[in-house]
Formats: sequence, structure tokens, C-alpha cells
Amino acid sequence: VEAMLKHRLQVTIDELREQLRNTRLAQTGYVYVFDSRSNVLIHPNPNLEGGSLAGMIDPVSRRELAPMLVAAADKPEGVRYKWD
Repeated sequence: VEAMLKHRLQVTIDELREQLRNTRLAQTGYVYVFDSRSNVLIHPNPNLEGGSLAGMIDPVSRRELAPMLVAAADKPEGVRYKWD
């Protein structure tokens, strides 16, 4: 059962990844998914998947990025930050 659930989770993530990689917000926005520990699960740039947002700082506001993104989840305007 555990192996079946793990396989189903991977299939679901792969399907969601395909959908989100083709989703754009306005001209430069995009969608990505990270878990409660700030691990990047799905990102338009596959090199960032498996990495972590923990400790990443927005150079403009000097605030930690992950909490900024969590706070913006319920805001229709999203969040803007400088990406290096």
C-alpha cells in the first residue's frame, strides 16, 4: 500500500508540474509549489526543484522569502520580489 501511495503521489506531482510549467501570471509571473519546510516541489525551472527556500532573503526588502510567499498565498495581487 505504501509503495502504491508513493507512486500515485509522484504521478500526481508530475501531472501538476506539467500544468504549472505552462501557467503564466501576467508577463513575468509564474507559479511554483513548496512544502511546509520550504522545500521546492514544483518550479518552472527544474534545476530549483528539490532545493529549499529556507534562508533565502529578498535583497530589496531584506525579508525571508518563504514567509513572504506564504503570506501572499491568499492575496490576489501576489507578491513581488527580486530573484537572483
